Amino acid sequence: MTEQELIAKLDKLTALKSQAIKDQLYEKAASLHDENRKYNGKLEDLLNKDQNPTDSSGNHE
Repeated sequence: MTEQELIAKLDKLTALKSQAIKDQLYEKAASLHDENRKYNGKLEDLLNKDQNPTDSSGNHE
């Protein structure tokens, strides 16, 4: 996924989570929260890769 696709996915998940909370669907909201964390991690990895393209070892100082 591209950075823009990940951001769009995160925006959608945030809106769905807010609606689930309003509807008192707390298990669904928790699931969406977990999915949001997963995509946030993917976005972070993508942004870190863009900032450090030559360091593929995963070592961050």
